[in-house]
Amino acid sequence: MDIAWFRDLIICISGILAIIVFVLFTVLVITVYRKSKSVLHSLEATSNNVRDISSILREKIITPFAEMGTFIHGISKVCESINKTFRKKEGGKHDG
Repeated sequence: MDIAWFRDLIICISGILAIIVFVLFTVLVITVYRKSKSVLHSLEATSNNVRDISSILREKIITPFAEMGTFIHGISKVCESINKTFRKKEGGKHDG
């Protein structure tokens, strides 16, 4: 057993270890990919639900309140206009 035989033995052991590490790394990557894929699908479903809920809120709650606010603003402008029309003009008694 000379040094060349030990060198060849170490090269073979290093090759076998490199193959084992590569296989384990590949298995790890595939496992992480599968788990992240299911998590991404769950996140996509959740985001779709949030989008649906927000669109329902916008249609059923926010839009009617905005229209009601516009209606109330219009009524206040009409009342203000009527008030200006029928308001007495104040004369010199109350001036400065």
